[in-house]
Amino acid sequence: MALLIHSGAAASDLNAAGTKRDDISDLLLASLYIENNMLGLTPVGAEFADLQLKWVEDSLNQYKVTDTAGFGSTTTTTITVSTGDAAVLDVGYVLQADAKLGSGEYIQVTNINPTTGVVTVARGYGGSTAATTAANTVWRIINESTYQNSDLGKDKTRARVSKTNYLNRFELNVNLSSEQIERSRAGYVPGVRDEFSYQFLQRWLEKKRDMQQAWWYSIPASSAPIGDYDTMYGVWKMLDGTFNATAAPITTAEPLTDVVVNSMVKNILRQGGASNTIVCGPNMIERFGQLYQDRLRTERNDRGRGFFAQYFTPSMANEHRLVNDPYLMDASGSAMLAVLDMSRIWIRPFIGQLAYTITAPTLRDGDAVRALFKFSMEVRNTGTDIGYVHQIHSNLS
Repeated sequence: MALLIHSGAAASDLNAAGTKRDDISDLLLASLYIENNMLGLTPVGAEFADLQLKWVEDSLNQYKVTDTAGFGSTTTTTITVSTGDAAVLDVGYVLQADAKLGSGEYIQVTNINPTTGVVTVARGYGGSTAATTAANTVWRIINESTYQNSDLGKDKTRARVSKTNYLNRFELNVNLSSEQIERSRAGYVPGVRDEFSYQFLQRWLEKKRDMQQAWWYSIPASSAPIGDYDTMYGVWKMLDGTFNATAAPITTAEPLTDVVVNSMVKNILRQGGASNTIVCGPNMIERFGQLYQDRLRTERNDRGRGFFAQYFTPSMANEHRLVNDPYLMDASGSAMLAVLDMSRIWIRPFIGQLAYTITAPTLRDGDAVRALFKFSMEVRNTGTDIGYVHQIHSNLS
């Protein structure tokens, strides 16, 4: 039999168009943003007050020098080093090639020309066997002996190295009509109780994303800055050879393994640094959890059975925090990874204006607010000129 028909006063009969509010979601997610990123993990350093940020750095390594010429024969008696290297050598010092420690030839310094960097040496010191060497051989200072009844010697302080970055300005703006503002306040905009504050929050989330991109990849103009629309060097450009020609990025195509990461940590250690953070995208973070197939868990609990690595301990035993940053290139075959010392990276704000808002009454039939951010990035020890504490890899799979 047919079902009964309801009377004409039911809810479905009275829902004429425009007589009720449509039941739709009260939640909007316009700007999805991952907060765990390097911008938020970077400490804020001292303020500066110019169009350029300047700082000076001391060298990490004073126990190694580089011979740019090499020994062409076993009778050659000079090496040529930079004037900075010449400043830390003295007569009587004993050197050995870094790659031949314990088994290679020893040489002793007999004279130094501080202007040209030419160092005269005695070959085969201590009965060792003289050998040829290639250009750019690194010599380690093995012994720094002095003479009897010695007087005040030379000051061996290396000259500090000056570095520069540029002021970068960011802004966000919200400009709404009074009608839209009041419409939301009266409840006519589902999901938005206050259009003005909502739009400001969305633009703020987007601006953090934009500044995060600049934190990594920003690069200044090729010409000198003029003050308007200046852009700074980001951290990646500090380390890929753009900012510092002596940087040591790794570009060899290879899969992510513990050997790759351990080698990067060791490279930094040999420069005199101590890294503490590893940053990569979601794919590489997942690979870290798959490095060790035994799947042994160092902590057991009853709440989950998965495996998630938050820290990585390399062969050098200095624990590194793992950071998942989706703004790093993460495609297979070109994935990026950075090993950093976060104690040597700072956001440097312009004096009194790291982040601030501007509002003012106008004759406009609406309301507006601006937020501005002015800062630069200081990244110390980016290359072999003063010893590096960071290294990047741009070709992982």
